[in-house]
Amino acid sequence: AGRLRTAGGSLSMSTAFHEAVLDIETRVASAGPTVHEQLGELASRFTELTATPTDPFSRESTLLSARGLTQGIRRRAAELNAAQEEANARIRARAEQISELAARLGETNLAIQRSGDPTAHDERDRIAGQLTDLTGGTARIDGDGQMRFVLDGGAVLVDGNHAAALRSTTDATTGDQRLEVVAGAITRDVTANITSGSLGADLQVRDVVIAKARTDLDQLAFDISTSYNTAHRANAGLDGVSGRDMFTQPTQVAGAAKAMAVDPALDADPSLLATAPAGGAVGDNAGAKALLAVS
Repeated sequence: AGRLRTAGGSLSMSTAFHEAVLDIETRVASAGPTVHEQLGELASRFTELTATPTDPFSRESTLLSARGLTQGIRRRAAELNAAQEEANARIRARAEQISELAARLGETNLAIQRSGDPTAHDERDRIAGQLTDLTGGTARIDGDGQMRFVLDGGAVLVDGNHAAALRSTTDATTGDQRLEVVAGAITRDVTANITSGSLGADLQVRDVVIAKARTDLDQLAFDISTSYNTAHRANAGLDGVSGRDMFTQPTQVAGAAKAMAVDPALDADPSLLATAPAGGAVGDNAGAKALLAVS
């Protein structure tokens, strides 16, 4: 029975992990054209701009592609944030469910101690299986006939007829849910210890999969903005002025995707798009070529 419960915990984690990751992939895919496709579209617009650097329509088309790129990245950042919030909601809900099951397991242990009712034994095994599916913890029956349920890392959730609670609290720094085993006046943080069961899957998805995707997207947004801005600053718009950004320059990698946008001044006036070299003729396309080279 113990081996079956252990296998059930592993299966629950795999199933929950697969479903959550599939949901994230669907969310990102539904955010429109891929970033690669949008970068290719922007490169095409710069190619056209090298041929007609002063054409207002070409300039507006280029800015339209740049806006589409920033909107696509922001949408993906929003989808990842939503996936993180949903993972936290699942963690809260599972913690409540686990606390309820732990209390019932303690009550069933007491019923068995008092009467030895065979149906109570079956109920106890069923509850232990549910707890293992959720947490990946271990249930054992000691010499006194009482079942103990222990989470990975050693935190005791149920000891005979004494049941602790699994409490979900909001981390003041990250806003994510943390998990604590509360037994009377003793509180133990077990967030890092739960690595199996459906609860472990939610933690893994939130803290590894989503966290890495957000970091990678932020880094991509930071690199795109910085690279284009470097080329754009070195060249000039139709007014002959250089030193302007193409995108709002992020101050750090974290949060770059969520905040990515075309520079407000450029967004309002396509003539500021730096297609000419600094100090060069208005019709010179060296700036457009430099921006194309970034693509």
